[in-house]
Amino acid sequence: VIDHEVRMARRHETNLTLAIIDVDHFKKYNDKYGHPAGDEALAAISQTILSKMRRPSDYAFRLGGEEFALVFTELGRAESNDFLDNIRHSIESLNIPHATNTASEYISISIGAVTANGRSILDAEQFYSEADKALYMAKNNRNCTVITEL
Repeated sequence: VIDHEVRMARRHETNLTLAIIDVDHFKKYNDKYGHPAGDEALAAISQTILSKMRRPSDYAFRLGGEEFALVFTELGRAESNDFLDNIRHSIESLNIPHATNTASEYISISIGAVTANGRSILDAEQFYSEADKALYMAKNNRNCTVITEL
């Protein structure tokens, strides 16, 4: 899907955003509450993410473990940030207790994202790499959104 959306954004010179989400201190959550509780938390997070993805060009994926990716079109940096922050706040508002989370008393997420007009994107690998770098920056603070622009 990412390859396809990058090609479409390049062809039509439209905005594209790729976001990578990481659940803050999820290993500590599993250690304290157990894997069944971790699975329930991931299901609640997934449902919250999916409830926000409303347009036909919105995609959400579980990358593995506690990481998710979102791909969506047509929003600039500010609008993408607002959209992603809404998701971040919605997940924290689930009020799932997480006593070992240094970022919140509840389960929270860190989001790293990149947005660009299609003409600025070289390929999907470069685009993913930029989102991953933004996630690394977000994880330095936790429970925040970091979005960069190509």
